[in-house]
Amino acid sequence: MSDSVNVGSIVITVSGTNDKLRKTFKDSERILNRFDKKTEKVSKNVSNNMAFIGKAAVTYLGFKIAQATGQAIKGIIKTADEVERLKIALISLKRDTDKGLKTFNELDEWAKNMPIRTAEAIDQYRRLTAMGLNPTIERMELITDTVSALGGGVDTFRGLARALGQMASKGKVAGEEMRQLAEHGFPVYDVLKEKLKLSGDQLRDMAKQGVTAKAGLDAIFLAMEEKYGGTARRMMTSWKGLTDIMVDRWWRFYRAITESDQGGGVTLFHEMKAAFLTFIHFFERNYESMAKTVVDIGKTTISVIWDILYG
Repeated sequence: MSDSVNVGSIVITVSGTNDKLRKTFKDSERILNRFDKKTEKVSKNVSNNMAFIGKAAVTYLGFKIAQATGQAIKGIIKTADEVERLKIALISLKRDTDKGLKTFNELDEWAKNMPIRTAEAIDQYRRLTAMGLNPTIERMELITDTVSALGGGVDTFRGLARALGQMASKGKVAGEEMRQLAEHGFPVYDVLKEKLKLSGDQLRDMAKQGVTAKAGLDAIFLAMEEKYGGTARRMMTSWKGLTDIMVDRWWRFYRAITESDQGGGVTLFHEMKAAFLTFIHFFERNYESMAKTVVDIGKTTISVIWDILYG
């Protein structure tokens, strides 16, 4: 007597009358068949899960793309708004549209090759002008060279510009501005001692020396040129300089988008503002009726909910 047992993909023929042996193989067949079914079910679940994961990944990717697009649009609008405000500020400072735009273009072109953003350069130019320093591009660059050589950043630039501007507005060299310059790392005491031939006692009592702001500023800027001239441009090939360039170029990329000519000298930013102005006018004409509609919808919704719960 013989029986055939299908164990997985292997067919085993059992001969003889050993019931115990036949039972063992029969049990093995049932166990392996159940295992095959379990494996098939697991495989199907894995396949379904992978499909779900794929859909989730595509959904997440779409969300991140939408989020990135929203951030880009926000950055573009912010950049366009910043440029517009900077131009308006310089036009107001110069009290002339052409002069204001000319100054903007000069500072913008200069900042392009400096470790300083256009917005910061214009802000410091306005501060120095307001304090009577009448800054030139050459002197702005000397301050930037000094900041780079001293290892400072925006705060150092602001501190030096503030001290020099206050000196110009006071019309004389005073101890307060000297201390401010020294606090930011500029060796002002050594510079004035050497350039103006002042003694240590005279430096400690500058109020009585009567040194004019012009003499002090000329000496300071001459020392800046001798000690630090060209430092900022050399720094532009350093890692920090390269990252500054990348940040600046991204800002200019956003600007190029909004300033792109849409025909007839009209830029994209002009079109965006015109569309927004149209929406404002529409809202002004309709906000009262829109508000009434919102209230009516709210009241209707509450009424329906109330009827469902208590009606």
